[in-house]
Amino acid sequence: MGVRGKSPDPAEDATGGAAPNGDPNPAGRGEYDPDTGLSEWYEETEEAQGVTLTQLWAYRDLIEADLHSEYGLDVDLEEPDSSPALTGRSWRWFLVRLRGLLEVPSARIVMALTPDEPKPPTVPQLRQPDTYDND
Repeated sequence: MGVRGKSPDPAEDATGGAAPNGDPNPAGRGEYDPDTGLSEWYEETEEAQGVTLTQLWAYRDLIEADLHSEYGLDVDLEEPDSSPALTGRSWRWFLVRLRGLLEVPSARIVMALTPDEPKPPTVPQLRQPDTYDND
């Protein structure tokens, strides 16, 4: 079963890829909830790749804009309880859309996370006027 306080190494898992707790993700640890499909926590393995939710949080303005342009969702991630599009929705619902954004090459969040890759043509930015006079 392993040493108390230390999770087994996913690479040594003899269950054919599933975690010892029954999670299909071999990095799943703690109790596995089959209704949500989530474990209590996930251990990072050396082959883990990608970006974490904590890292994505720094780009929440871009995510808000992408959610609006891709899905027509007007959300405020600073105050999610004030966003009707998010109220009463599950984390799974949100994560499905967030993962979807990460598959759109022209999404702002993708371009921010992949600065060295070629980008689609950009639209010229409007210059902010110094004043709003009706000259």
